[in-house]
Amino acid sequence: MSLAISSHFYSDQKSTFKELDLYIPPEATDKSPLLVFIHGGAWRSEDKAEHAPLAQALAARGFPVAAINYRLSVRNDEYVQHPTHIQDAKEAIDHLKRNRLGPYDPARMYLIGHSAGAHIAMMLVLDPMVETQVAGVIGAQGIYDLSLLLKTFPSYDFVAQAFGEDASKYAGASPVSKTPHSSVPPVLVIHSLEDELVDLPQANAMVDHLKAIGAADVRLDTNVKGTHFVMVHAKDFVDAIVAFVS
Repeated sequence: MSLAISSHFYSDQKSTFKELDLYIPPEATDKSPLLVFIHGGAWRSEDKAEHAPLAQALAARGFPVAAINYRLSVRNDEYVQHPTHIQDAKEAIDHLKRNRLGPYDPARMYLIGHSAGAHIAMMLVLDPMVETQVAGVIGAQGIYDLSLLLKTFPSYDFVAQAFGEDASKYAGASPVSKTPHSSVPPVLVIHSLEDELVDLPQANAMVDHLKAIGAADVRLDTNVKGTHFVMVHAKDFVDAIVAFVS
């Protein structure tokens, strides 16, 4: 048997933005954890298919993987802004929980988000409005504090594009402002020190907030190498994910 790859709509809206790709290795069972990958792209670009190499690398280690799409904030489209991205991701996760699409355990789901996807993943476990029960979450090169990001990188116009022009709302749209009703699952924050687009203070702010709200298992890993878009496909990134989930 070989790796089984299939695509599924997670909504009645038959759109590529409401679709996920499922990677099932031959050794997967109904007890296998499911790794759900949420891509980045500044909330306005990228596609799940671009991360097929990562999904295949994780599947080669024995883990079922779901790579999801969500609606993007295309310029001049005021209807796709925060919190649409998060709502779509939650819809995909709920679909994977309700409809077992392959051999995996819906109760052992881990979220993995890169860049903007890490913002989405953290919001899904911290924001009481969309709080989602998962076994753990991994954020890589994540954006967790929008106001802090713009202080360091004031030219990042994608923030207004995805969250609107009112900067007073950015704090409330950041994971570092959220406290869930239930306990926080284990969290791994990964940040390559070679990242040229998102700096380490984002990771530090996320870790500090998690500890402040009483998260019991929070880890920061700065050993993964590579620039912002390169590290997500590095072997040491895969190794860090496998070690955390295992």
